[in-house]
Amino acid sequence: MTSPGEDYDAVGPREARAIHILLSAKAVAREVEDLRRRLNNPLIPPAEAERYSAEMNGALSRLCNLITVAIAKISEDANEKFRLHFDLLLDEVRGRVLRMNFHQMLEQLVLLRDQAHEALLNPVYRLGFSFRLERAYTDVLNNLTAMGASEELGLDPKLLAEIIADIRALAEIEIRVFKLIDFDAKPPSR
Repeated sequence: MTSPGEDYDAVGPREARAIHILLSAKAVAREVEDLRRRLNNPLIPPAEAERYSAEMNGALSRLCNLITVAIAKISEDANEKFRLHFDLLLDEVRGRVLRMNFHQMLEQLVLLRDQAHEALLNPVYRLGFSFRLERAYTDVLNNLTAMGASEELGLDPKLLAEIIADIRALAEIEIRVFKLIDFDAKPPSR
């Protein structure tokens, strides 16, 4: 059996490109694992931990983007031998990252839920906060989807629904509270 990326005469350039993208994703997955190991060091200074954490989040985002692009490159009519190699490599990359980072991504969802809920209880609203929460939620959910976690690991639909409901409620409050006044508008004629 050949390894992924080798001898694909029967496949087209899209499939070959998808394999190369997944091999790049595999390298980024190793980078994420290395950063995770560094973060697990109890003697790491806080500033260094913060830097590693930011690097790891960036690497996770790159990894999920690579996986999404690789999957998009594959056509449904790709040959069976290629599909098998592609799926094996995809599962390997996803599995490595999920084992190490699923709980971190789940914690990010819980934090987003808590931030949205807290913002709803606070009488002082921040303009655009709902947009930032929605963007962060979308990023985490896209990462989990790219990793196959939303199907395989069964995310709690109640948690996801709570987050969406709170973000929508916060957005509606922002619309009411921060209603913009059009100073150039002509007054209504009497």
